[in-house]
Amino acid sequence: QELVTKTNFYTDESGNVNLKTYSLKDNNPYLTVTYNEHLDVISSVQSDEGSSASDDIVTTYEYMLDETGNGTGLVKKKTVGGSMISSANYDLTNYRLVSTTDEFNVTTTYTTNLIWGVVTKTTVGDGASVTDDFDDDMSALESKTFAGGNGESRLHSFSYTNGNLSGL
Repeated sequence: QELVTKTNFYTDESGNVNLKTYSLKDNNPYLTVTYNEHLDVISSVQSDEGSSASDDIVTTYEYMLDETGNGTGLVKKKTVGGSMISSANYDLTNYRLVSTTDEFNVTTTYTTNLIWGVVTKTTVGDGASVTDDFDDDMSALESKTFAGGNGESRLHSFSYTNGNLSGL
């Protein structure tokens, strides 16, 4: 099967110039990706050979806007086939991920080191969490704590020799 990709520019109803990429297998549409004026993917349509348009898998993306209404490139919602797969919330002061919610309405929150931008704790809806402790410059993981929502926890510690992991 020959796979060919074609690209077209078009203007949407708001007058923005957008980009659409078509991938064809043996001259049949296979994947169509649409981008906005910032070159963020806003939708993709995947078609199976010999299927009808109603069988296409359509994925759409919504993006966060900053305080002035400009695009950030941060995906706030992903929808596949009409069902929300995930949504995300960000702190737009420093563009860090704060939480995500999946298709089962389970929310995961993230604690981030504000200086280094590294996620140091991840907590799921039932209270279970994973906490990572790093050295001063956040370059080496010193320990990882797994805590269940029931209060039980397990600590794993790491040691290094000459920059290489030497013990756990």
